[in-house]
Amino acid sequence: MSALRQKMIQDLQLAGLSAGTQEAYVRSIRHLAEHFRASPDQLSEKQVREYFLFLKNKKKHSPNTLRVPYAAIRFFYTQTVPRQWATLAKLKIPKHKPLPDVLSVPELRRLMGALRKPYTRAFLWTVYSCRPGTR
Repeated sequence: MSALRQKMIQDLQLAGLSAGTQEAYVRSIRHLAEHFRASPDQLSEKQVREYFLFLKNKKKHSPNTLRVPYAAIRFFYTQTVPRQWATLAKLKIPKHKPLPDVLSVPELRRLMGALRKPYTRAFLWTVYSCRPGTR
């Protein structure tokens, strides 16, 4: 194990991160190093910025998939080998807000038909019909 990797693991432990998080962060830094075929402490801000764009635009990672590499690289360049890079300060991952599942008309009828008590069925029909966009 390299001295740099050992230092990062120690920094992760001191930060109180779980073993799983530590493994994920070390793996993310290893992928960064493999991408450029260079030690991560030798990379420039421009290269790190290119790597972020590569993950987002070329590999088409979702915001949730990008969270670990972004956090790992930010941790590495702020804790293990501190750098004052604007790229790290600007880095934002949009919150992923999935759309709710919408029942089809047959699914809704099947659901309502499964209800045994009339007052429960009346309550759910009322609630369903009060939601926006049902008219």
